[in-house]
Amino acid sequence: MRRWLGKGYERAGELCEELDQRQHLGAVLYGQFTYQNVRGEYRPAEETVAAALRIVRALRSASVAFRFRTIAQARGAPDAAE
Repeated sequence: MRRWLGKGYERAGELCEELDQRQHLGAVLYGQFTYQNVRGEYRPAEETVAAALRIVRALRSASVAFRFRTIAQARGAPDAAE
């Protein structure tokens, strides 16, 4: 995958924060996680999942929660069941 794609996800996340559009962060973080995971960047990918789970708790978004909890459970994350 191209590095510009990773930078694009980073920028999209920044824009979500700047424009107070946090409801879109789930899609951005999922794309960022996928990019990192495919590139074999497992530690950053796990950090992205952890960030997504924090956002899920704050936004109480069921669709985003399902997506990231499934990933966290597959990876054996300790807070995946919360």
